[in-house]
Amino acid sequence: MDELDWSGPEAALYNGVMLLVAGIISVGIFMMVKALAKRFDERAIFIVGLTICGLAFICYQPFGSELPASPSNGTDTSNGTDATIYSTSDFDYDPSDVHSEIDIRSLSMAGIPPLSNWPSAHMDHSVGSVNRKECDKNEDTSKGGCPRKYDWCKTVPMVHLGQILGGCFLVAIGYPACAVMVYTIYSKILGPKPQGTMMGFLTAAGSGARTLGPIFVSNVYAAYGPRVAFAAITGIILLCVVFCLLVYKKLVPYQSKRPLV
Repeated sequence: MDELDWSGPEAALYNGVMLLVAGIISVGIFMMVKALAKRFDERAIFIVGLTICGLAFICYQPFGSELPASPSNGTDTSNGTDATIYSTSDFDYDPSDVHSEIDIRSLSMAGIPPLSNWPSAHMDHSVGSVNRKECDKNEDTSKGGCPRKYDWCKTVPMVHLGQILGGCFLVAIGYPACAVMVYTIYSKILGPKPQGTMMGFLTAAGSGARTLGPIFVSNVYAAYGPRVAFAAITGIILLCVVFCLLVYKKLVPYQSKRPLV
């Protein structure tokens, strides 16, 4: 929505279609993993699945010079009028300079009324500047585009649709393989130990990650943008791959050490 300038309804529709297709692909992978496990090492399938997920988030990394689109100007109805909100970031204007002036010709060409007609609630009379915080507060984010409250919108390139589709496809392949193999390997390592209790711990850990993960990613995304957010996820996946490789020889089914009678 932020990167591709989709409106709220468009984002809901397109994301729904992508999740539907990804779900269908995931069902097929779930069915294939059982056959693959008969021919290949389960640990190898798990690590390959993790690697594919990591490649997905590398695919999401923004590149190029094209910046995400800015949102459409919002409309302020707090004072009973349909006053359009503008930001001085769109013009050559320095609010810290009391002698700075907005180019009236630029305003006129853009179809923007004179400053004298702008709502007083959005003006800083000490310098005659637009109140940026008030603009951000009343900005209609449902129209799509990268919100002005995110400073990184002016510096971080956009994530293109092809990258999003490619990353979604890779996640739809890698995640099912990981999900099946982690439970399979874990249950075989447990052996005669209480499967129900230990599986409950594993499921609780996964639920905790699914609860805290979105909070972490959304805050990092809001503060630093998609580049840092997806790099952080890629780093976490890389650590998991390295750890699995270090304990690769220990990820084997339980074997009793008691001597046979």
